[in-house]
Amino acid sequence: MVIRNTSMSDRNLEQITEETSKDGTLQTLTKLIIDSWPEDTNEVTKEVFEYWNFRDELSNVNEISLKGEKIIIPASTRKNMLNKLHEGHLGIEKIKRKLARDSIFWPGINAQITDFISKCSVCLESRRSNIKEPMAESETPELPWMTVGTDIFYWNNNNYLIIDILKLRN
Repeated sequence: MVIRNTSMSDRNLEQITEETSKDGTLQTLTKLIIDSWPEDTNEVTKEVFEYWNFRDELSNVNEISLKGEKIIIPASTRKNMLNKLHEGHLGIEKIKRKLARDSIFWPGINAQITDFISKCSVCLESRRSNIKEPMAESETPELPWMTVGTDIFYWNNNNYLIIDILKLRN
């Protein structure tokens, strides 16, 4: 049912199935999923050790490995998947959220997304620079309402506008 309800095309699923059959790590992982994991981490080979912490979430359906409802992408197709995800140049956080909604996974995916996008020349050129301005001191006004300061902030599910009126004391 998970495979049928995925947002991937049949062509992509066929490619993932084919590449999974060629991927030594995923073949070892499949064997562990089917035959059961060893009791001790020392008995796990290095190539599949990165799957140890979520071994209870792993399954294999139609020769495709899954982590929960997410398809584990073979190493040979990961760069292609990153390219497809990044076609719209959405940025690191939006792509990570998109992946959380979608159905793909591999160990270290978040770090690879960050690394991949941080090297994208289009994203680097068009990203916003949020350089904060230093606080500027203002002089004490001579008359009431001569200086008015405002600030906007969001807190506890509410928007606030602060107005600071500097006035002289008599």
